[in-house]
Amino acid sequence: RLGHACLELSVSSRILVSLFLSQHSTNPLLNYFKPGWDEQIGLSVEEKLLACARSSMPVDLASIFPWKSQLSTGIDHLQLCRSFLQKPDLFIRIRPGQQGQVWEQMKSRQPGLEAITPTCLRLPNGSAIDQWVRINKQVVIQDLNSQRTADYLALPEGMAPNAAIAWDCCAASGGKSILLCDKFPGIHLFASDIRPSMLANLNKRLREAAIKQFHAFQADLARPGFRLPAGIPSPDLLLLDAPCSGSGTWGRSPESLYYFAEDRIGFHAGLQQQLIANVLPALRKGGKFTYITCSVFRQENEEAVRFITKEFGIACERSAVLSGYSLRADSMFAALFTA
Repeated sequence: RLGHACLELSVSSRILVSLFLSQHSTNPLLNYFKPGWDEQIGLSVEEKLLACARSSMPVDLASIFPWKSQLSTGIDHLQLCRSFLQKPDLFIRIRPGQQGQVWEQMKSRQPGLEAITPTCLRLPNGSAIDQWVRINKQVVIQDLNSQRTADYLALPEGMAPNAAIAWDCCAASGGKSILLCDKFPGIHLFASDIRPSMLANLNKRLREAAIKQFHAFQADLARPGFRLPAGIPSPDLLLLDAPCSGSGTWGRSPESLYYFAEDRIGFHAGLQQQLIANVLPALRKGGKFTYITCSVFRQENEEAVRFITKEFGIACERSAVLSGYSLRADSMFAALFTA
């Protein structure tokens, strides 16, 4: 969780510093090696940083995430760095028609339950929600900002969901596919991914979610000259939740922060452009295109928007960085276009 901070310290010292900064209750290692720090474990991060400096182990907060110049506009670098010192929370989305029952099932079992919206609940990490509610059927485990990307899913004006075709082209395990079907009941869903294991997981989740009107297929969208397979109609709504650096989710996987190399930003941006170029020609005239990443890097976000508008001449209706670092959530980027 220290990322690239304190690299001049020994490994053992870095472990103690990171425990002190990221923990909120007494810790056996700190109690043994740094009892003074263990006694101050309830202090704020700022007070703990001062304590580290007094112990000749200063921490440059800004060096935790050293790629400030690469960030999307509006990202607060110091807040982002500070966010790595805590684990993001667990968020669930209540599916349509399940709100009353889910609340009834959970309110007496989970004291830390917090409603962000009527359908978005925040819980402490490690909550055993599968013991209380039916995952995928009643609720979907989905980060706060992943849920907020629903605001960037749209159909052509006046089109009824049961007349529309949607293609979730990098569907992975199907979280956005379920979100899409919940927002537009009756929509005809096509979902693809290059990985058979992900498609198996997607099929399982959609069945658990009681979504029957879908077709999943394997596709290598990065292959030169890719075209939709025969029998797959052109979509009215095209969703590309693009493979990316994942930098907006590194609070959940801090090892990714530590091992990341800056040249991977360009690699991911190049792959995204290749995918965009291969899937956008399939979109029907007047259709809607949603581009999403879980990245905080400008090259994967705003520069992708510029690439889309310049190379394909389609209009960007709106785009935004969905910052999660002050909300104990992931950070994402979303943009909506009209062909």
